[in-house]
Amino acid sequence: LPPPDGLFRDWIDAYASSGEAPDEMHMAAAVALASTAIGWRAWIGWGESLEPVTVNVVLTGTSATARKTTTANIARRVAQLATQGDSDPALHVRDITHTSSRELLELVAPDGQSQAQEWEKNPPPGHLLVWDEIGSILGKPGDTKGADWTGQTRSTIMQFTGGRHGGIQLGSAQRPAGRCAVSVLGTMTRAELEQRVTHGLITDGFMGRMLLVPYGARSRYLAVPEKMSGNQ
Repeated sequence: LPPPDGLFRDWIDAYASSGEAPDEMHMAAAVALASTAIGWRAWIGWGESLEPVTVNVVLTGTSATARKTTTANIARRVAQLATQGDSDPALHVRDITHTSSRELLELVAPDGQSQAQEWEKNPPPGHLLVWDEIGSILGKPGDTKGADWTGQTRSTIMQFTGGRHGGIQLGSAQRPAGRCAVSVLGTMTRAELEQRVTHGLITDGFMGRMLLVPYGARSRYLAVPEKMSGNQ
């Protein structure tokens, strides 16, 4: 799948040679980040509906050898460097571990109605959610839906896929509904994927909104550096 030239080829050439993760994983991370940056600046039409071009990616593979977290962290670091010093960045990167639907909505919802209207006219900022061990929101192994908070969290992410959300009420304050551009870049071990992904998780549409990139073992090994003396 990696192309012979262009942005993704440049990304692979820059990062794959310095680590043990395969080209496909680096490309998948780059696709997630690029799609977040584009967000509502491009869209796909489904009948009367429009959706942003955001892509959700889950890197899967053997623990400690597929270098899933390392690959995801490269995309996170590139996003941070690209927006460093921006007072109002068009791209945000968030490290997510254990969260709820409310916390997700607080990240992406506009501050008020005027901002919501502005984001209808102009693209809202993109949000890349770097979600290490995303299997935590799939419920316990063998569960169809998982606990209540996991089901709500998955439903919120499914809303984000369509480029819109329903807003949230915070006491007397309200974060209104509006457009959003959110991509997930998650990691999960192959064993956990096989344990947690049940028929229910597939038929409810959640896993269908994820691009799974499987990888079992290393594609390359870095050379062991020569032994250094104490003075070195």
